[in-house]
Amino acid sequence: MWAAWTHRLLATAGAFAVLWAYGWLSDREPEPALLAFAVVALAGVVWLARDTLDPSLGVQWQISPRFAPSRRGFDARFSRLAQDLSESNDREAVAFEVHSVLARVAEDLLRSKYNVDPTTDPQHAREILGEPLADYLANRPQYPRRGYDRQIGRLLERLESL
Repeated sequence: MWAAWTHRLLATAGAFAVLWAYGWLSDREPEPALLAFAVVALAGVVWLARDTLDPSLGVQWQISPRFAPSRRGFDARFSRLAQDLSESNDREAVAFEVHSVLARVAEDLLRSKYNVDPTTDPQHAREILGEPLADYLANRPQYPRRGYDRQIGRLLERLESL
């Protein structure tokens, strides 16, 4: 593509030089700006006609590569939960909210991806979720203690890996 434009620009410059030299040699004293405008305009019309009428020139669209989606998905409920948690002052309410959101996400994930209903097949759901996550979801949330953040982080990583 660059070669074609280089060729076109050199041809235009050459045409300008030939016409200007002809005018200068024939004592007509051409106006360089006017001559340059006329040559560029004529060259533009010729390029347009050539590009439009030449069937051998195909469309050369540059298509950006598509990236495969990652296996891990982002659930918008986590974003909403993070906002709610940052606005809350009651740690017990936060623990309850985290538990309920994680339970809903895990249940939706089990049903949609693994076709497992945790209420009718809790053993299979436990096998898929893993012991730590299944235990957390099965018990009532407790008042957050030291290490709670790390525990929730590990549980979220487990959910994302499913």
